[in-house]
Amino acid sequence: MEEPSLGRYVRIAIEFMTMYMAADDQPSIEEAAEHIKSRLTGPDAVDPEAVIVGQLLLGQALLIDLAQGCGVTTSEGYRAFAGEWLREHAPFLGDL
Repeated sequence: MEEPSLGRYVRIAIEFMTMYMAADDQPSIEEAAEHIKSRLTGPDAVDPEAVIVGQLLLGQALLIDLAQGCGVTTSEGYRAFAGEWLREHAPFLGDL
């Protein structure tokens, strides 16, 4: 089994996100979903924990980048910004 690596986990998250975000119609959405499913269940399946950790790390990086774009410069500010952003967008995200 491959040694755990946070960088590898993030690369998996980026792989999944890239395919999903590039899907612009139902057939390509289904293709992306099938690819992700095969990566989770195939003979060389990715550990689900790695996917979750990678998605969390990617989300954290994206929120920090967004916070920096809004002028936030401290770790306390990043946490406050992330909490507020998630609370503000949680109702919208439920409709996806």
